[in-house]
Amino acid sequence: MDARTLGARAHSVGGQAGEQSDGQPRILLLAMLPIGDTIWLAPTTRALRERYPRATITALAYRSNAALAARLPGVDETLIFTPPRSLGAALTTPGLIAAVCARRFDWAITFTSPAFKWISLLAGIPRRTYMKFDRLWWLIPARHAAWRAAHATAHYYDAARELGLPPWQSVDQRPAFTLPASAEAEAARFLEAHAPSHANAHGGTHEAPLLIAMHPGGAGLDGRKRWPADRFAALIQRLWREQGARVALLGGPDERALAEQVAALARDGTDLPPGAQPIVAAGRLSLLGAFALIEWSALFIGNDSGLLHAAATLGVPYVGIFGPTVPASFRPIPRRPRQGRLLLPRTPCREPVAFVGSDVFWRSARCLGACDALESVTAADAFDAVIETLAQANASSASSASSASGASNGVAAPAL
Repeated sequence: MDARTLGARAHSVGGQAGEQSDGQPRILLLAMLPIGDTIWLAPTTRALRERYPRATITALAYRSNAALAARLPGVDETLIFTPPRSLGAALTTPGLIAAVCARRFDWAITFTSPAFKWISLLAGIPRRTYMKFDRLWWLIPARHAAWRAAHATAHYYDAARELGLPPWQSVDQRPAFTLPASAEAEAARFLEAHAPSHANAHGGTHEAPLLIAMHPGGAGLDGRKRWPADRFAALIQRLWREQGARVALLGGPDERALAEQVAALARDGTDLPPGAQPIVAAGRLSLLGAFALIEWSALFIGNDSGLLHAAATLGVPYVGIFGPTVPASFRPIPRRPRQGRLLLPRTPCREPVAFVGSDVFWRSARCLGACDALESVTAADAFDAVIETLAQANASSASSASSASGASNGVAAPAL
């Protein structure tokens, strides 16, 4: 069986309960997380694999993030967790617990709410570790300055500290994941069907107009992280008018209506030719297929969401629009320096949201329905950020090409 195959099929592993015969542990990762947070587990899974080269590492994930969890470094297998919110879903729980028990895990690392500790307890996993929330974090708001200042990747890494990982400062803190060939083929088929001129223009290197991936959605905070749809539409119009760029609107099935709205607003009152019409890809690609289309693009622009963090991880130039969330906790972590830009509100959010464990339960959000701070970010601000990011990407590409040429001719490239 392919070790990355999704499902709860049990398999046997030699050795005594507690460890495999070669002293390498069996590790269960409770990774029922949003997409961006799943990406941020990568430094931890990579460090676990380096610390335990022959360990068995299994991720327990939602169906929505299981395909991504399977592509994290070091992960051998992924099991799917269905929340028991209905009778049918609840009936799958005994089978899942049986599958977890059959694998005889030595460690369970809970990267999600401690409320899920029942899974590792029912499965009889002897050693369990959890997120290191501040004491009384849900009650006392003034104690969490250090927690709020740390990035989510550091918090997830700290959850595994009991497994003897090296200090956080000494490891590669950049997320990473791999895309299967099937995802790249899916993106290629989509472009061939909906934008043939871009089908052979991987990364914007072909003579076709620039292809820019855009995500106007984002499910977090009940939609408060979303920049207004009319601003995205105005940006699309200007990108075509001044850069000849075409935009692919990404998102999940539940964001299809939003993407259609943005596309309609972009067409409204303009005479965009057929080759400039926004491509509505939301709901038409799998998660990894959407990632592959991002990798295909010259640039990504979007709200603070999993697709933004995927672009940063894949090395795609990006512009990230932040409003009600704290960049210290949630900023994208790029593959290389100066890869992208964050677009912050002119008028900062009065009470931005930091990583879970930062906010008390009795304080309600000031922004309801829409973020006031995001209203201060204009389409002109976004366009300027796009132009600066593309210029930096072109300069970096030219520098890399020059360095490669110099190396091939035996000439040392100048230090940058």
